[in-house]
Amino acid sequence: MNNLFMIFGQRNPDNRNQSVVDLLVGQVRHDLGALDKNLGDVPFAATTQLTRADCSLVPALWMCSGSLPMLGADSPLTGPDRLIFYRERIAENENAARIIEETNRGLKARMDGTGRRMSEEGLTEAKVQQTENN
Repeated sequence: MNNLFMIFGQRNPDNRNQSVVDLLVGQVRHDLGALDKNLGDVPFAATTQLTRADCSLVPALWMCSGSLPMLGADSPLTGPDRLIFYRERIAENENAARIIEETNRGLKARMDGTGRRMSEEGLTEAKVQQTENN
């Protein structure tokens, strides 16, 4: 799944190297295939209860479904396999739904500049407080 992070450098079509995109998308698909084989018939990734595995897997699957189409690749999360079944089940979980919601908010903030402004405002405020305390 680390290939997902490397893919982001290929988002801009003007600078995109299609050979790199094809390689990375292929590796992501391979990784998802391996993951699919390891998911069981339990409601969550590892057991019948939500675990840290789910807390890692939910954002990773979200990232797959959102990032690959930005590069012109089909979403790898289609078909009647265990991974799709898992994704549908986990989306119904209240805690997983919150993770997805927070991730959507974070992406929106990054894309529209809100996140950067909030960081800059926080740094400015911290500097003011530090100056006042000295």
